Amino acid sequence: MVRTILAGFLFLLSSVSAQAQPQCGPHDEVLAGLERQYGETVIARGIDGNSNMVEVVWSPVARSWTILVTTPDMISCVAGAGLYMELHKPLPPGTGA
Repeated sequence: MVRTILAGFLFLLSSVSAQAQPQCGPHDEVLAGLERQYGETVIARGIDGNSNMVEVVWSPVARSWTILVTTPDMISCVAGAGLYMELHKPLPPGTGA
């Protein structure tokens, strides 16, 4: 199920406008900011064909979500964000939500 969700997000990533100005910064700082501001934590992570890490970050309380793309030198950029994400399969304990 997580693969299906991640595949859907990767499809959405491919449609992000090239003209959009991404919000980027050091990976640890970006994650800390998302947790502090929105209560979001990582629920899924994968590596794309360019060796970038793609993460889905989510808040079970606010139901907000963010998709991060992180380069091998650990610079993360927000590729998408929104509200009202629901998980259709419960996460195992200790997985971030």
